[in-house]
Amino acid sequence: MNKKIDEPFDKEILKKASDLAQKYHIEIKSSTRLGFIGNCVEIPTVFFDGKTEKKCEEQGRKAITVTIAFMLESGRELPKIKEK
Repeated sequence: MNKKIDEPFDKEILKKASDLAQKYHIEIKSSTRLGFIGNCVEIPTVFFDGKTEKKCEEQGRKAITVTIAFMLESGRELPKIKEK
């Protein structure tokens, strides 16, 4: 695959990634500097923030979606979703 870095994801892959991103777990904590910060439990290198808890979660779902789309396009194995 020789895509440029600024090319968008394939629409089908992005839809699949978005659907999967809803299933991954996130942790959100209060931050005096940023409002709220969070990370994905199953993909610990995905971090995000937001002024409100809701905005933080929205940013988190977007970050997880992009990460999963990249993994799908590059043929990488997705992390298993932990059961709670």
